Amino acid sequence: MADATVQSRVDDTVDHTPPTVDAVVLLGAGGVGKTSTSAALGIAAARRGRRVVVLTVDPARRLVETLGLSSTYPSEVVEITGIGGFRTGTLHATMLDPGHTLTGLVDEFAPSHARATAIHRNRLFQSLVGSLSGLSEYMAAERFRQLIRDPRFDLVIVDTPPAQNGVDVLDAPNRLTDLLDHRLYRTLLAPRRGVLRTLNAATHLAARAIGRVVGATLLSDVIEFFALFEGMDRGFADRAAEVDALLTSARTHFLLVSTARPEPLQTATWISDQLGDRTINPEAMVINRRLTEVPPPTTSMPEPIRRALNEHNAVAESESEVLRSMSVSRGHRLVTIPDAQHEDPLGVLVEMSEHL
Repeated sequence: MADATVQSRVDDTVDHTPPTVDAVVLLGAGGVGKTSTSAALGIAAARRGRRVVVLTVDPARRLVETLGLSSTYPSEVVEITGIGGFRTGTLHATMLDPGHTLTGLVDEFAPSHARATAIHRNRLFQSLVGSLSGLSEYMAAERFRQLIRDPRFDLVIVDTPPAQNGVDVLDAPNRLTDLLDHRLYRTLLAPRRGVLRTLNAATHLAARAIGRVVGATLLSDVIEFFALFEGMDRGFADRAAEVDALLTSARTHFLLVSTARPEPLQTATWISDQLGDRTINPEAMVINRRLTEVPPPTTSMPEPIRRALNEHNAVAESESEVLRSMSVSRGHRLVTIPDAQHEDPLGVLVEMSEHL
């Protein structure tokens, strides 16, 4: 693989006047630096005049503090300061709070304040807010929609959960639509006085299983939850369709993020295949923390320094061999970000941004 290939940039993704891209979604394995890459891409875009917001999902604590998110209230959007060169661009960041986002959706679609309050007090709803099992990906997609519609920003950068959960964000709107059309859901929305009579054996068992998950002892606890959502499902379905349209729009681009190691590269390849199944072609693959070879040591250098330089070059060469042997490009542009030299976390992000 020629160096010219891997020294590409992602300018085409964010650097158009007027902008042709509204969002960039980053996908990859855990631990490859997706959040750092998202923030660095935000810096690069803001320096090109874009009004950027970075949506982070479960970032490392050190990065939370670097981005100024450690003391914010749920879903607060904060401006990133202390970075020069923005001119007309701006950079903000926010951290996903699935429970807060779900609560906001209920408040928006409930026909009355009393109905919203009843839903908030329901035990099943409180369990969902506490665990968000199976719903956090949809909440990430909904938060993405909110930020896309926010007039303060013209570019949304999304740092997704690792691997499968990141891909699940793309499927979340359709899964919600399928749920709203499911026979069990429709049965539980039937008039409450007759609902127990309409439950067949399989549905009855399924509903009881839901009750066991949240510790409910009566089937009516679960039925009440669904009954409270009566009349709201159309609003949720319409919103899911809107989110799906935004995620699959030509104005939403996707980047794969990996390091030059076999396991995360295999994950990136799997994600690329998953995107292909959804007729999505990633714009580029970012190879993070890439070691580059340095001049070989001379005989006049102390032995420990010679050994360290030789070991460094051996690792750098092995990374190059991994990239060659796995044919990771697969038609994607490759963007390499060298291993950062800064100790300051904000300095690391700025250094990374210079390669994007």
